[in-house]
Amino acid sequence: MKDLEDILEEIEILIEEENYEKALQLISGAELQHPNNSELQYLKGEVYFNDENYPLAIVNYARALELDPDFTDAWISKGIAHIENKEAEAARNCWLRASELDPDNWEPYMHLAFYHQDKNEWKKALKYLLESVELDNPFPEMLNEIADMYHELGDSEKEEEYRQQFEELEKF
Repeated sequence: MKDLEDILEEIEILIEEENYEKALQLISGAELQHPNNSELQYLKGEVYFNDENYPLAIVNYARALELDPDFTDAWISKGIAHIENKEAEAARNCWLRASELDPDNWEPYMHLAFYHQDKNEWKKALKYLLESVELDNPFPEMLNEIADMYHELGDSEKEEEYRQQFEELEKF
């Protein structure tokens, strides 16, 4: 019999391979042995999210969070599912909670930046995106996004500074 870590790893591989039916079968079997495992619920949410069933993804992320309220990745993923389900305020609340739980994680700040950008709240968007980049956001295009935000705020000097940084990174 496989241990839970091996099963979780196999489920993650099945999700990457887009074999959602097999992943759900494996999760169902594992739930019999580990009915209160937050990681299994999270991965079930990932299956439904990747299959574009956002309401079921949200339900399973919520179940993972009932089992482990400090599960940062579940908060982030639940927020993304809420956005896909056209529930922006619920998404924002998830990302705020994730940023409280793990203030050194760049990802919730990036999502919060885009939430505020969609509302044309440029100062808030910029604040969150700068925080994300300071925390080693791995996406160099975020520098270009920051430049765009400075453009919206009318700060051409800062806009140019960030465009140059982006162009320097793009050379590599």
